[in-house]
Amino acid sequence: MDQNQWTNIATNQPSSTGDTLLEESLEEYIRAAYPAIDTDIENNIPTSASASSSTSTPSSSTQQAKTTPTCQKPVLKKGRTNRILLYNGCFNPPHQGHLAHLTHAYRHSGADLHIVGAVVLVAGDQYLKWKMGRAPGALRLTVAQRIELWNRELRAQGPNRDGSADRGVDWCWVIPEDKWSATVDELERLFEMDGFEVEFVRLAGGDKVGLRGVEHGVWGCGLTVTTDVSRPVEFCERVRGGGEVRLRDLPGHTKWRRVLQQGDVVGEDNDAGVRGGAPAQTLASMSLAGYVSQVCWRGHCPPRSHTSTGPPVPSRRSPVRLWATPAPIAPEHKREAWVCESTYFTRSTYTVRFITSTPQDRLDPNLSSTKLREIITEAATPGQDGRVLEDRLRGVALSPELLAKFIREEMGKNIKE
Repeated sequence: MDQNQWTNIATNQPSSTGDTLLEESLEEYIRAAYPAIDTDIENNIPTSASASSSTSTPSSSTQQAKTTPTCQKPVLKKGRTNRILLYNGCFNPPHQGHLAHLTHAYRHSGADLHIVGAVVLVAGDQYLKWKMGRAPGALRLTVAQRIELWNRELRAQGPNRDGSADRGVDWCWVIPEDKWSATVDELERLFEMDGFEVEFVRLAGGDKVGLRGVEHGVWGCGLTVTTDVSRPVEFCERVRGGGEVRLRDLPGHTKWRRVLQQGDVVGEDNDAGVRGGAPAQTLASMSLAGYVSQVCWRGHCPPRSHTSTGPPVPSRRSPVRLWATPAPIAPEHKREAWVCESTYFTRSTYTVRFITSTPQDRLDPNLSSTKLREIITEAATPGQDGRVLEDRLRGVALSPELLAKFIREEMGKNIKE
């Protein structure tokens, strides 16, 4: 398929500049690279694309989607590096902490990064079986079930904890981790064909970034983002009521530097000491070219960056352009972003970006998949009213009603056996 054919399919209309695309919907590329995404989310859950093309009677959730305000769909644009979060894990089962971590990073990573969307990569059944071991009675949801739990929650219409309506309908897709290699190869081809510069950014849990080491290079990502919204991180100390931070340097990395955001006033206090409101100096004064990167863990490959044709752009192995001029952002929506770079000598530059949270943002730090499995063990007993389990899961698990259904079905199989 040549570029003109792909353009017609992707946009359904001619480009305003002839054959040159200046911007395009990310969703079209995801669906083209991984067509099974439609099958994975078709469980009576309307999406923005399928709902508009359906000729059947709209369901109540579809009607609500039309009246509930949502954010603009993610769009790839030329003249900048478009970044996509990759969030991988077992998610057995997925819980509100996972969703909060993802949403917080998507919204508050900083306008300079141009985060346009996210992909959740769910680990396969064999990996989960290995990780869980032979514990008797351990909950082992299939990859299809874990994907469905994510999709049902992401497509649900309702307010977030902060009162906003968007729950990820337009900017997040869930894919089996073992399908990602083929999917990203196809995405690379399509991005290069249309001349969009795209870079994937790893969203890591707080346990993957710490004082004992940092997992760099996973899925070829040169930039790793993490937050403390769902669990504390060991390198961040909260002071003065939890609203300010003191950051400990990560071994093998430079000192933390605060990212200057729109509306900040340049000041001299730019280290990771106690923050009293004096913002850091602009990142334009930092020479990232002087920093080199840490040895790849586990043999992961260098960063993958998909560059456009035309004016000079960074190479596939160039450092993340953290000094790009940020777009305007409302002060009340900002969270502090801090960066440090690895100092080990390799051919690639690896960067960590930490997104702080407010006390109002943070969830119960004890929330985890392990804790959720304990709740399930206590509440899911044979003969007990299924509503008890649903009530215990509500507000903790993603898609609690569906998860309770999966658990009851599994219990029924065990009784028959």
